[in-house]
Amino acid sequence: MQLNFDYAKLKEALISATAEAFAQIKAVAEAESLYIFGLYICREGTSITPTANTEAGLTRLAQEYAHKYGKPSNLYQQSLRWSPWDWTYHAQGQEFYAEVEDLLESTWSEADCRYLLEAQKVFQVCREALAQLDRQAVFDTGNVREALLLNLFKNDQTQAQLLQEARYLNSPKACDRFAVELHQGQTVFFQKAR
Repeated sequence: MQLNFDYAKLKEALISATAEAFAQIKAVAEAESLYIFGLYICREGTSITPTANTEAGLTRLAQEYAHKYGKPSNLYQQSLRWSPWDWTYHAQGQEFYAEVEDLLESTWSEADCRYLLEAQKVFQVCREALAQLDRQAVFDTGNVREALLLNLFKNDQTQAQLLQEARYLNSPKACDRFAVELHQGQTVFFQKAR
């Protein structure tokens, strides 16, 4: 059974929620410079969470981990840089997503014991929503926007998938920087594990 789900309505709700969440994150982060903003989508497409981090937030977290685990903070700074669930502003502004959550929840089928929506379509709607907000300069312009990476995250993403998503939403220069940082983070992560 396939549900006739209104993806356009989801996109509209997502644009509104994401604009509000981003504004709240900027206000809470104050003078800290954001280097990432994105949406974290569960594999089934049934949950969407705003996520962001700042350089200062990353530094604080790396220092906390270094103190706790006794390894240099720069290792944690590189390995946690692209780990959304560790970020200072992960789920900040989630309260703005009530309509989004209601729409996604409405696809639950008791008879089928599953959600009746297409995860890839939800992912596409998220990408389109971020792109539209970017065109509206919600994420700023010029050097400020260039320094902010926009992306979509889901569990079990490969580096190639992360880079592919980044290419939809960012400049080639930003994507090149992202590729280098992803590689550094992975290298450091495996060094830490030893």
